[in-house]
Amino acid sequence: MLRWLRASIIRCVQTATTAVNRLGRTLDALYPHLNALWGDIVAVALQKSGVDLSVIFYDVTAFVTHGQHADSKLMDFGFAHNTPSNKLKLALNAAADGDIPLLYQTWSGRTADQATVETNLNNLAAWLQKRGKPLRESLIVGDRAMLNAELALLYDKFGLRHLTGLKAASPQRKALIGRWSDEQIETFPLVEGSSPQYWGRTCEIPFEHPVHHAQGVGRCSWPPAQPVASSTGNPVAGTGVLA
Repeated sequence: MLRWLRASIIRCVQTATTAVNRLGRTLDALYPHLNALWGDIVAVALQKSGVDLSVIFYDVTAFVTHGQHADSKLMDFGFAHNTPSNKLKLALNAAADGDIPLLYQTWSGRTADQATVETNLNNLAAWLQKRGKPLRESLIVGDRAMLNAELALLYDKFGLRHLTGLKAASPQRKALIGRWSDEQIETFPLVEGSSPQYWGRTCEIPFEHPVHHAQGVGRCSWPPAQPVASSTGNPVAGTGVLA
């Protein structure tokens, strides 16, 4: 019995190990073509299911890593979510309709979120155009880590509408929030309903860049700690909330 048990266990382990090795070699062979494969899968899903691309969310997340990876181009020391450690970052566009992941990009763990936006705008605009989707029909939603004056102008350049965070870091932007009393702001709920939680009023937000200048339209919102939004103008490429 013991001899049989030992032989059976060894055969099972060998079989499992062989299967895992084959799977590993298959994944290694597919990895260089992963972006193209995923693009084809998404294209079929869009065609078969009629996924609505009118609202697309964009964000970046970090994966903390452990172990030795000195030769990796992605694993690097960075700060994200208050975790100073080695990590890699993943940027993802997802359709609001069905939470379908569309485009992704891996980044070094040292990469700042804002530094990913221009590349994403290039890739997303090309991806939408390849599929015959007018850029102005898609609204890109992001948080306040995804916008500054230069990026606001890039959204306008690409012709992409956006609802994006804009931190009220300057005295001028803080003054926009304080120009109305709480009572005046609370008469304008962002979402209609019997129990609104967020309110805002339209205001003009200037963007300054060493080369370009633009005037946008946004909303001064309450509570101010919530994600903010901004718009670029030429005339206006986006809309949102300043907080």
